[in-house]
Amino acid sequence: MKKNKKLAVQVALASAVTFLLTNIVIALIIITGTKRMYLESKNEEITGAVLDHSRLYMNVDILPFVLNAWESDPDVINRPYTEEEQKLREAMEFIDRLSYEIGINDLEADSGHSEGLLKALYDNAASSFDYQREYGVFKRLTCVHIHDDGSITVVMKSDETSSGNSHSIGEPWGKDINMYPGLKKISTGAWDSGYFDLIFEEVNNRENDEALYVAYAPVLLDGKDRYVIFTEYDWTSFAQILRSNLLGMLILGFAGMIISNAVLIIYIYKKAVRPAIKVNKGLREYMETKDSASVVQNMSGIGSRNEIGRIADSFADMSVEIDNYTKENLRLNSERERAAAELDLATKIQASQLPSDFPAFPERNEFDIYASMTPAKE
Repeated sequence: MKKNKKLAVQVALASAVTFLLTNIVIALIIITGTKRMYLESKNEEITGAVLDHSRLYMNVDILPFVLNAWESDPDVINRPYTEEEQKLREAMEFIDRLSYEIGINDLEADSGHSEGLLKALYDNAASSFDYQREYGVFKRLTCVHIHDDGSITVVMKSDETSSGNSHSIGEPWGKDINMYPGLKKISTGAWDSGYFDLIFEEVNNRENDEALYVAYAPVLLDGKDRYVIFTEYDWTSFAQILRSNLLGMLILGFAGMIISNAVLIIYIYKKAVRPAIKVNKGLREYMETKDSASVVQNMSGIGSRNEIGRIADSFADMSVEIDNYTKENLRLNSERERAAAELDLATKIQASQLPSDFPAFPERNEFDIYASMTPAKE
């Protein structure tokens, strides 16, 4: 006997694998599409904020001068305002007007107020960074200087630890640059861009389990990317929701697979397996009993309108044909036996009519007489 292989189990296993793979693919497509749509919906908001900060709220003329002044004397921003500088700052309503009204002449003038202006410019830009982080959409805002040797120092930053003078310029950028491929591309000169071109990328900070969406904007000075302002939008909570939704979809899909497979097994058993078992049982009974009438009755009770039903009908017809063939053979064999018996009897009757006493004339030696007969087969 060959090892039995259950049809319903085979179909259920194939269906389960197909359904599971399909469910995973669909879930991944939905989650990936949702994530892409969500992040791209933030592009416009992020772009506006990044471009607003791309000049550190300074006009184009004074920006190179101010940045060079900060780099040449990073401690200038840490020195407190003198009383005169503070009065001047308040009198000019400096915070509201400096980005548009201050020019290089104001900073270069030997009036004793250039240091105060530099500090005020920095404080204004830093306050803007902090405000955007605290009330905007960003987890961190950072402006870094990319030196010719590839090293990176911080010009300004705002994160959850920023307070007071923590924005100080000149400190090395201590993060792993490999975690920020866009920044690495810019720092190595591999990204040739215009002023308003931004790079968007997803960054996963495994140390803090953060999902970040980062936008980079170069600040072109002297015809090259010397500074980069980049923002980090934290979408960790949404990413966690997506992961839980993905897990939920997979769990629901697995539950649906179990239910659908159970229904499928029942349906296959009812429509295919059970009729096939009846056909097999009827075949074995017929092999033992040769009762075609019983086979016809059993096969007619299957009632399946599919291939199994057609096999049952064909088997019933075949059993009737076999019975008819067998009966015809028995009839022919009976006739052949009767004809053979009659021929044998005729042969004996004919043979009995021949003389059997030989030699017929024992006293004569001139001749011998014999009698013989060869009967026809039929």
